[in-house]
Amino acid sequence: MTVITIRHEFATGGRELGQMVADRLGYQYVDKNLFQKIADNLSVSDNSLKSFEKTRHFYITNLFLGLVSKNYIKRIAGHDRSVVCDVEYQNSLKSLITKFAAKDNVVILGRAACYFLKNTDHCYRFRVFAPMEWRERYAVEKLKIPANKVKKGMAEKDESQRWLFKMIYGNDYKDRYLYHVSLNMGLDSFEQAAQILLTTADLECSNLSGTYGEAKVVSL
Repeated sequence: MTVITIRHEFATGGRELGQMVADRLGYQYVDKNLFQKIADNLSVSDNSLKSFEKTRHFYITNLFLGLVSKNYIKRIAGHDRSVVCDVEYQNSLKSLITKFAAKDNVVILGRAACYFLKNTDHCYRFRVFAPMEWRERYAVEKLKIPANKVKKGMAEKDESQRWLFKMIYGNDYKDRYLYHVSLNMGLDSFEQAAQILLTTADLECSNLSGTYGEAKVVSL
């Protein structure tokens, strides 16, 4: 009964690695489906939640919510309100991640799962990173981002991730001790990275060097 979390920078192959590991183990894979559940819980549109995760200018702070009631916000914005409260976001995120982890046998990608589950005994936390040149090449070849837009796009993604993690982690957002292992994809192939991850988590997988299985997708 194991939970695996993977924190990754943009264009480091975190999603590819996470899906590979989940497929081989037959584990539930949690990635973009978590985003949709957060939006549903907060009664906001996907676009509003995307805006919140991209820049601090789109969220309502705790101080403002202390002055203006939630009922008033809902009354002027409607059910599909365009504002997101940082505390509500964190509470929803933590609740959903905890529920997924309670089911065990799951790979959770990103969104601070490593932080919320740092005291979970059966959780193994990994960080995936890569040199800038490797990331740029991956973004063009695998993510099909135009070469002339890669540098700007990656800079924006990195900045968004930094402020979002700092909001959630506080002073621990750069804490390297949150992770069991940090993987440099510039040095390891995806096959090697998967083997390192599974060995660290001490998991047996009959398909480790064979064909992929199929990841289980489960709804809460």
